[in-house]
Amino acid sequence: MKLKIKITGPRVHDVGYRYFLMSMALSNRIRMFEAHNTESSEGQEVLIFVDADDKAVEEFCTLAKTKRPARSEVSNIAFEDFDGEIMRIGE
Repeated sequence: MKLKIKITGPRVHDVGYRYFLMSMALSNRIRMFEAHNTESSEGQEVLIFVDADDKAVEEFCTLAKTKRPARSEVSNIAFEDFDGEIMRIGE
């Protein structure tokens, strides 16, 4: 299952969010993972792309909804299917 996750908020950059999410991906045995800081009209964003079996992705999504770095301020988390290529964590 390939998924794109968009985390938006006034403070989602410079709080260790990408490393935090990568650690959660590794703990769920997800090897295809990317995370990027971006900006939009909604504010700061972290875009995450994951590809793994359905159960691993579902568990990752549950963690992404309920856990976040201590100093982060999140206003929205959106999930959508993704059809593009996703890099391996080591790339």
